[in-house]
Amino acid sequence: MTDKELPHYSKLGTLTSPRGALYVVHDQEGIILANADLYRSFLELKGVTITPEIYQKLISISRERQDEYVKQVALEGIPEKLVALLGITKKREVVKFCKGVTISEDDLYLLIRNCAQIGYNCRSKYPEYLPDDRRITDRDVADMKAGKIKQFSAKLHQIFEERKHYMVHLLEKGKEWHCFHYTYKDMEADEKGHWKHGSHLHYVSYLWPEYTKRRVWEAFDQRSNDIRGSLHIRLKVKEVGDIGA
Repeated sequence: MTDKELPHYSKLGTLTSPRGALYVVHDQEGIILANADLYRSFLELKGVTITPEIYQKLISISRERQDEYVKQVALEGIPEKLVALLGITKKREVVKFCKGVTISEDDLYLLIRNCAQIGYNCRSKYPEYLPDDRRITDRDVADMKAGKIKQFSAKLHQIFEERKHYMVHLLEKGKEWHCFHYTYKDMEADEKGHWKHGSHLHYVSYLWPEYTKRRVWEAFDQRSNDIRGSLHIRLKVKEVGDIGA
């Protein structure tokens, strides 16, 4: 199935069951439709019969709330430290700057969402590499729905251990480009991480003469890439208790 054929979101399980449901959102529209589905389930628990007209109203409410959220994010702009980083024109100054800066997940999110405010476009991709025998199958889903949680959890644990999932964000403005990339393991702050300072992301830009943006972008189309010399930037990762704060 290609990206264009993917549904906007997928749901495993039933919200009203003891185990609940897992939503997998594939795009922006998926967020809206998944929210509408949550509203529908809540009303059905209250005994409300959901007609097609009511469901369309729930989608409209979800879309309005999403639009309001987008407006609020735009008002927050871009953190000054990231504007400063993108404005540096000498590599040695970039190296010095990155040694002393810490970027949070929220900072990076604001840059990606609001980069047009400073004249940039952003492309993102999230390739995942996993051995074929570790992928979730229809049989695995059926086992989970049948209550065979132990088997499903064991396979899920192996997936998390063996997969490699890149988050790649490429910002472009004319001849200038900047790439931030990291994996889930890069985000680990404990001894499992490979950098002594803990959670981090990698940064490389047009100031690296050995790379073109095409080469950097395409490097992540395979599990192992040949991008060397990118800088490490400390990354403040949200803790579970911080979500919604």
